[in-house]
Amino acid sequence: PRARAVLTSLTQRAVPGTAAVVGGLLCHQPPLRLWHWDPAGVAPVALACASPLWALSLALFLAPWDADEGPLAAALPESVRGGFEDVRSAACLFNPGLAMGAAGELAVIAVGDLADEMLRAVALAFGRAWAADRLMEAGLDGGEAAALAPWLALGAVVAALAAREAARGRRAFAQEAVEVRR
Repeated sequence: PRARAVLTSLTQRAVPGTAAVVGGLLCHQPPLRLWHWDPAGVAPVALACASPLWALSLALFLAPWDADEGPLAAALPESVRGGFEDVRSAACLFNPGLAMGAAGELAVIAVGDLADEMLRAVALAFGRAWAADRLMEAGLDGGEAAALAPWLALGAVVAALAAREAARGRRAFAQEAVEVRR
């Protein structure tokens, strides 16, 4: 069961990587071209971005949420404590990583993140080249087009990702509404 869970999750997470490789070949954009490893420059930013999420996770999963067990829980209204307990139970019960083990989950996370980054790199490189061409056709000189094109490509990718997340949210809301009616 463990190997099957890992392979199922790997297959689902690797689809964007396959799309990135095929798209990169079609657009002549290597998927890993924009990937650079600079631990000195990246580590402080990553730590600053991840620290609030880690703190929230620790508070959510480690804090006692029964009013009798801790001062933090006693200070919060019952509805907030109940909401935290619901989130904690759902995250623990519906975690697909439980069936994979730590090594399998690490492999799935690594493959999924690499695949997502490859797809973003191809989309940004293609979008930058396409936007630069359109800007030059519109009359901008090469330097202005080259300076403006990456920002236009980034804006388009961010807008596409935001639209995808909004669509996922609408689907999740619709599924919840159907379940509530039953």
